[in-house]
Amino acid sequence: MAEEGLDSENLGRLGMNIVERIVLLSFRWAFRDQTMMDAGIDAHVEVKDAGFGHTGRLLALQIKCGRSFFTKPSGEGWSFPFNDRLAKLWTGHALPVIVVLVDPDTSVAYWQQVTPQTVESTGKGNRIVVPRVNTVSTAADVWNHIASGIEREAQLRYDQLLTVLPPATVGVLERLHADRPEDGAVLAVHLADGRGQPEDTVKVLLSASPIWLTRAGGDGWRAVANYALAHDHPELASVAFERAAADQDGSQKGRLLVAAALPLLHEDRARAADLLTRAERLDGAQILVSLAKAILDHPHADASAWTLPPDLDLASDQVQQDGVVQAILAGHAVQAGDLNAAIRYGSTALELQPDDTAIMMMLADAYFRRSQSSRSEPDDLQRACAQLIRVVEQRHRWSGPTGEPLENLLRQLGVSEDYEAMLRHAVGPPFGEALPDEADRPVVRQHAVMAALTLGETTLAQRLADGLDESPRAQTLAARARGEEIAPGRLVDLWTQAFAAAESAGDAWRVVDAAMQLAELGVDVSGRLTQLVERSMITAIVQRRIHAIAEAEQHLDSAIPALRALTPTDPTAAEALISRLALAGRLDEALAACDLAQRTLRQPVFTAQRAYLLRQAGRMEEAESAARDALADPHLGPSDRRRLLTFLVERALDRRDGRDAERHVMAAIRTMTTPSRWLVWYLVHAQLMQLDPSRAATTLRHYRPQAERPTEGRAWLQAMAGETWDPLDAKQALAMATGFRNADPPLAAGLLTALVRNTRTEPHPQTEDTDAAELVAIDDLESGDPRSMVPDDLYVAAFGALNDLIDAHGPLLGLRRVDGSLDALAAELAESASARDHSQLAELVERVRAGRIPLGMLATMLGIPYGLALIQRASGVQVAASVADAEHDADVQAAAAALNTHVAVETSALMLLSQLSHGEELIGRFAGLHLPFDSRRDIILARIEARGEAAGAGRLGWDEHHGQPIFYPLTSTERLTMLRRANALDQISAHTLYEPVDALPDLRDADPAVFGPWAGPIQLARTNGWTLWSDDVAVRQFARALGVPAFGTPALIEALTVRSIEEVLASTGDQKRVDALLAWQHEAVRVFVAEFIVDVPATLGDVLAQAAADGWTARAGAAVLTRPSWWLWQEKPLANLLTIYEHVTQHEPDALPAWQMAAMEGLAALFLTDPQTAYVWITAIALLGFAAPPGTAAIEGGLSRATAIAHRRQLLSPPEPLTLAVDLLTEHGVVADPEAFLAEVHLELGPV
Repeated sequence: MAEEGLDSENLGRLGMNIVERIVLLSFRWAFRDQTMMDAGIDAHVEVKDAGFGHTGRLLALQIKCGRSFFTKPSGEGWSFPFNDRLAKLWTGHALPVIVVLVDPDTSVAYWQQVTPQTVESTGKGNRIVVPRVNTVSTAADVWNHIASGIEREAQLRYDQLLTVLPPATVGVLERLHADRPEDGAVLAVHLADGRGQPEDTVKVLLSASPIWLTRAGGDGWRAVANYALAHDHPELASVAFERAAADQDGSQKGRLLVAAALPLLHEDRARAADLLTRAERLDGAQILVSLAKAILDHPHADASAWTLPPDLDLASDQVQQDGVVQAILAGHAVQAGDLNAAIRYGSTALELQPDDTAIMMMLADAYFRRSQSSRSEPDDLQRACAQLIRVVEQRHRWSGPTGEPLENLLRQLGVSEDYEAMLRHAVGPPFGEALPDEADRPVVRQHAVMAALTLGETTLAQRLADGLDESPRAQTLAARARGEEIAPGRLVDLWTQAFAAAESAGDAWRVVDAAMQLAELGVDVSGRLTQLVERSMITAIVQRRIHAIAEAEQHLDSAIPALRALTPTDPTAAEALISRLALAGRLDEALAACDLAQRTLRQPVFTAQRAYLLRQAGRMEEAESAARDALADPHLGPSDRRRLLTFLVERALDRRDGRDAERHVMAAIRTMTTPSRWLVWYLVHAQLMQLDPSRAATTLRHYRPQAERPTEGRAWLQAMAGETWDPLDAKQALAMATGFRNADPPLAAGLLTALVRNTRTEPHPQTEDTDAAELVAIDDLESGDPRSMVPDDLYVAAFGALNDLIDAHGPLLGLRRVDGSLDALAAELAESASARDHSQLAELVERVRAGRIPLGMLATMLGIPYGLALIQRASGVQVAASVADAEHDADVQAAAAALNTHVAVETSALMLLSQLSHGEELIGRFAGLHLPFDSRRDIILARIEARGEAAGAGRLGWDEHHGQPIFYPLTSTERLTMLRRANALDQISAHTLYEPVDALPDLRDADPAVFGPWAGPIQLARTNGWTLWSDDVAVRQFARALGVPAFGTPALIEALTVRSIEEVLASTGDQKRVDALLAWQHEAVRVFVAEFIVDVPATLGDVLAQAAADGWTARAGAAVLTRPSWWLWQEKPLANLLTIYEHVTQHEPDALPAWQMAAMEGLAALFLTDPQTAYVWITAIALLGFAAPPGTAAIEGGLSRATAIAHRRQLLSPPEPLTLAVDLLTEHGVVADPEAFLAEVHLELGPV
C-alpha cells in the first residue's frame, strides 16, 4: 500500500505530486505550490493557451491525500467535512476554489468546486460531496471553464439575468438552476447577453454544444428551444427541442418531440411528420400528436378549418388542463369562424400559461375578429388592444420581436379611434414609448403620422412625415402633413400598383387593404378576390362589402340594398352606408341605417353615430340625449367619448352653464394622457364662466396651451389679469401680443398693458455712490409692490412692443405715448382730476355718507367697479348700521329670522365679512349665501383694478377738505392694504353660490350690467323670497321699500349675541359665558371701526384704540367722529373730544387739525336741518382749541376750518355766533366764566 510508512506531511506531499503531474503532463498548465502560506490553499493552477502562453486565469486547490478521506461515502461520492472558517475562506475567495481528494493507492484524484450551492451545513460544521465521476485527469475542459470566471459572474448576475429573458425560458432555467446552479447561471448569461442577436446566439450554442450545456441535459436544451421560439426562430427551436428530447424518456420525450414538430407544421412538413411519428410511439403525447397530424393532413394552401380528430374528448381533463392543447383548439376555432369558442379556448390556455405572448396574440386576434362581427361584445376591441399591449410591453423587457403585435395594436387602435394611444405606441420619447427601431418601421411611422394629424399635432406630424416610405398610404399622409392633397387619379394609380404587388407576393391582408382603398375611390377590384374567398383566406362578406362600397361611390342608390343587407353582420359596411347617406344629406335614411346597425351589431359606436347625425340635422336636444346615452356605455371608445363630451361641453357653454361644461371637459381630459390644446381652452372658458379666474389661471399655468385665436387670448388675459405673474407668464403675454398685433390690436394692447402693470424689472445693484435718500426711495418703491420681477430685456421688449403698437394703431386704441418721468405723469393726472367740475360728485358723496343712496351709485358715477369702491372706501366711510331705533330693530329681527335659511348677499357684506376673524363662522349660520353673477364679475374686476392701482403711480381719492377727487401716490402700506382687501373679498365670495339675474324688473328695468353689482342682490332676494344681507344702509332701505327683509352684519352679530345670552341665562346662568359673548360682540365693533364702518356703538376707548392703531393720524378712528350718531350717543361729547386731543397731542400733534375737522363734520351733519345751530357748534369746536387754554393760533386755525366747512355746507351764521358758541361751551362745562372767555377771545383776535 502506498500510504504505509508515510507520515501526514509526506502523504500530503505525495498528493501534491500526483495532482501536479496530471496538471503538468495532461493539461500542459502551470502548477504552483502554495503550502508555505498555510492559508487553506495548497496550490494555484494557471490555465495556458494553445501556444502555452500564460493567461492569468487561476484556480485555487485544496489537496487532501489518504485513505481516511474516502471513509465517508455519500451517494455517488464521498463526504468531505470542514469548519466554518474554511467555509468562509473558500466561498469568499477571489479565485474559484476546488477541493481535491487523492487516493494514494491508485494515484487517482477526485474533485469538487466549492460554491454556496455545493456547501452543506451539518449543524456542527460543513461538508461537500466529491463525486466519484469527477476525476482530475478528465477535468481539463471543466476547469478551463471554471477558471474563465463566467460561473462566478453568472451566479452574481443570475437574478438580474432572469428579468431580461422570456418567461418560458425563465421557467426552465429556474428548474435547471435548482439542480445545477452553475450551469443554469452560465446558460442564463449566454442567453441574456445574446438577446440582441438571438438567432446567432442559438446557432452558436447548437454548434458548439459546450460542456456546461450538454451536462445540463434536457432542461438546458429546452431552455434554448423556448428562447429561440420566443424570438421567432421556429426551425432553431425545433432542433433544440429535439436535443432536449434525446435526453428524456417516456411522456416527456414524446411531448418534446411534438414541441419540435409544432413550429415546423407550416415550414417543414416532412420533418414535422417524422418527429410526430417518433412521438406517436411514446406515451403521454397522444392528444398533441393527433392534433398536430390533423393539421398536417389539411391541405397546406387551404385557410379553412382543419378537421378535429374524431376521437378527441374535448371535455377530458387531459384536454382541459393542457395549455398547448387549448391553444391549438383556439387556433382551430378562429379558422372555423367560431370566435366565441376561440376566445374560450384562448382564455383557458392563457390561464394555464399566463405569460405566453403567442397565446395573447391569438386571443387578441379572436377578440378583434369578433368585434367586427354581428356577435361582438361591447368591450371586444378594448380587450384585443389590452392583450397586444401586454405582448409589446413584455417583449420590450426581454428584447423580443414586436413587429407583428405592435402593427396589429396600432391598426386596432385606429379602428377604435384611440389616436392618443396610437401616437404613444408609435413614437419614441418624449412623445411616446416606442423603441427607436420600432418607431422607424414604415407601418409604425405611418400610424404615428396619422395619429399626430388627427390630434392636431401638426409640427410633430410634419417631422415624422420626413421618414415615410413610398407606399400609397405613406404618400397620402405625407401630403396631408404638408397641407396638400393627392389628386384622386394619382391615388387610383398608386393603389392599383399596390394591389398588383400584394397579389404577386401572395399577401392576403395587403390585397384586401388595397382593394378597400380602391373601393373608396370608386374602383371595383372585388372580382379578383374570388380565389382568396375559395381558399378561405377571406370571407365572402368582405368581397361583397368591397363591391358595394365601390358601387356606392359611383351610384349610391344602386348600392344601398347591398350595404343595407350587409349591415346586420358587417360593421364596416354599416359605417359605409351611414356615412354616405349622411354625406348625401339623406339624414333620415342615415338615422334609420344607424338604428338598424345598433340593434343588430350592438356596438356603442353606432349610438355615438346617432348623436352625430342628430347634431348634423340640427336636432340638438335629441342629439344631447343620444350623446348621454352613448356616454353611459362603459365600452364606448375614447375617441367617440371625447367627441361626444366635447359636443356636450359646447352645448353647456352655449347656455352659459360653466359647471356642466367643466364636468364634461374634465371627463374628456381623463381619456387622454396629454389633453389637446382645444380641450384645455374649453376648460378655461368653463372656469371663467363660473367666475373663477384663479382656477382658470391655475389651469393655464399647468398646461400652458398656445393661444391661436383672439378668443383664447382674451380668455388668457381675463384669467391672468388678477394674478401675480411669473417670467413665464410675461413671456407668454409678450408672445401672444406679438402674434395678435395686426389681427387684433386691442387684444395686443391689453396684453402688453397687463404685462407692464403686472411686472417690474429686477432691482439694479446698489453701489457705494448710492446716497441714503436714494436707498430710502428704492426701498419704498419695492416694498409692497405686488408686481413680480422679470428680466430687463423682457420688460424693455414689452415697452417697445407697446410703443410700436401705439404708433401703428394709437387712434384706434384710444392710447397715446407719454414720454417723461413718472412724477410728470402723476402731476398730469392730478391736474386733470382737479380741473373738472365735481359739484355733482361732491353732493353724491355727501348723500352716500349720510346713508341716503347706495355706494354703488357713486361707483357708477366714478366709472369704477362697485367692489373697488368698497376696497378703496371711496366715500371715506361705510354706513352699515342703522341709527334710527325702528330701522335698527327691523335689521336685528330680519337677521334673527334669516338664520339657517338661504339669503341673498350683497358685496358690501362680503367686504366686511372678509375682514372679520369669524367671518366664515357667520357664513355658516345660513343654509346658503347667494350672489348674482354680475356681483361676482364685479368683484373679479375690482381685484384686477386693485392690483393695477397697487402697482401704479397712485390713485384717485376723495379730498375731505375741498370736497373733490384728488390724485395721490400710494405708500407701500397702502399698496399692501389694498391688495389684502381685494384678495380677501375675492376669497370670501368663493363661499357663495352664484345665481343669474338677467333683468331688474323691480328696479324699473335698470341695466344689470351697470346696476347689477349692488342692485342684483335685491332682485335676487325678491324673486326667491329670501332675506337680503347688506352692509349698506341705503341698499337695505331700498330693499325694504320693495318688501324685501334685510339686515347688516352689525345687526346679525347683535341678534346672535342676544340669542346666545338668552339661552345661557335660561339654562346655566353662567356669567362668564355672558361676558365672553359681550366681548365677542365688542371685538366685532372694534373691527367695524377699523373698517371705517360707522354708526356702530363705538366707545371712547374704541376710538382711542383705533387712533393708536392708525398712528394717531385722523383715519378710521376719526371717521367715527364724522358721524352724527357718535355725538348723539356720548354723554360728555366735548370732554371726550378733549381726551382724544390730549392723546393725539402726546403722539402726533400735527394731526390735531384733521381730528378737529372730523369733529366739525360730524356736528355739521348732526344739525343738517338747522344750519344756524350747526354753525354755532362748529364755531364752539373751533373755540375749544386742543387744550385749556386754547391759545390764539389754535383758535384762529379752528375758526378758519369752521368757515371753510360752513361755506362748503352753506351754513347760515346767526347773530353773535361767538357768544352763542361760548354759551354752548359753558353749558357743557368746558368754560367756567363765559364773559371772561369771550373777552379773552376778542382781545386775542380782535373783531371777528
